[in-house]
Amino acid sequence: MIQKKNRGVTLVEVLIALTVFLILMTPLVASLITSIKTTDSGKELQSRNDYAEVLMENVKNAPIEDLKDNTKVGSYFDGSENVTVTTSPSTKYPDSDDFTIVGNTYLGTKHTKYSYRIESVYDQKTDSYGIMENLDPNKVAFVPVTFSNYDDVATEAIITQKLDDKSVTDSSIFLGKNDVSMLRNSDADRYVEVVMKGNKASGFEVSCSITYSESGKSITYEPYKQKFPNIPNIYLMYNAGVYNNLRTNDTISYDLTGVDFSDFADKERINAFVIRTSEDYGNILDNYKKDDGTFDDSRLGELTALLSDKLKDDLNRNMAGDIKLYKESLSGSRDYNVTIAGGAWAVSKARFKIYHNLFYLDDAGEKKSLVTVGSGIADNIEDMDDAHEEVFSIYTVKVWIQEGDTVDASDNMVTLQGTRGGGEIE
Repeated sequence: MIQKKNRGVTLVEVLIALTVFLILMTPLVASLITSIKTTDSGKELQSRNDYAEVLMENVKNAPIEDLKDNTKVGSYFDGSENVTVTTSPSTKYPDSDDFTIVGNTYLGTKHTKYSYRIESVYDQKTDSYGIMENLDPNKVAFVPVTFSNYDDVATEAIITQKLDDKSVTDSSIFLGKNDVSMLRNSDADRYVEVVMKGNKASGFEVSCSITYSESGKSITYEPYKQKFPNIPNIYLMYNAGVYNNLRTNDTISYDLTGVDFSDFADKERINAFVIRTSEDYGNILDNYKKDDGTFDDSRLGELTALLSDKLKDDLNRNMAGDIKLYKESLSGSRDYNVTIAGGAWAVSKARFKIYHNLFYLDDAGEKKSLVTVGSGIADNIEDMDDAHEEVFSIYTVKVWIQEGDTVDASDNMVTLQGTRGGGEIE
């Protein structure tokens, strides 16, 4: 038997095998290294972009006055160093300022140093919708009840108070009869008060009350109360009042003594709207029906005058006259008056404005106001049309963030761009 000699693996063979292995593994290793570098680079890029978003949100949410103040601006940029701001007159509107914020921070797993630059350029925008907005009851104080819903209830409630008054029931007013018609011969004062209180930290509460007063008797209803996290616009849906078939003497008042204005920005304000509404045509007709549901022939003349084309044109300029009609008293002029009082809310125009559509057209076709303005508050009252013509200030905001100690602020290197409101209304 011949036995073969096993010499093992030679060094040359090992080197050849190792060389082949390295040749095969080199692209795999290179690919792995590239993948790791790409992943790290992607994470760095994501960190940079995420921080750019943070910078943009900080600029959008911080008060403009603080962002322009070197003693305060740094507090809005956590994790940043060397935060400073410079201001310069706006190139478009010299009465206002542009401002630039610069600083640096450290991002990513390697704690890489990045520098950033934020430029905010003052601009203006005329919004065709003005300061009016969608009537979302969660965002605006929308008092949805029409005050006339309470007129008849208040009339009966005060009549009941009169009946309970011994000085009335014991008098000769009833002439020995169970007749209360003599108690229905007076008009009433209707006082509407809107109260806002609160501050930016805890939110704002808005409430509304309606008080009817007549012959020393009164009754109050509170149809609305709601809390809001931010300053809401106030929408008051108004109807001319009818009490005992007579026009009520209306006063609308606002109490803002509970509002903390110390955190309000320059020209930031509360906006209120008094909007005259309408009642269904059928409700008007019901006032001219007898108990059996038929029309009272003796009053058809009144009804015809009430529904005249001229009256419909005056009071329903933006509505279909055959469908809607404002409620009118059964006697007296259609040219009723509403007093908007001063007092507890007599603050500057920059803090509170009331817009209304309480107008009518006179015989010459001229627009006449139905509002009597309280003393010293004329600057707070404006036509509803002005609410659609407000000019808002805004800022165009650009953010650059780049690795290193300097920033290339050329347009093609912008990391993020957006806008923020200027907090001002012109």
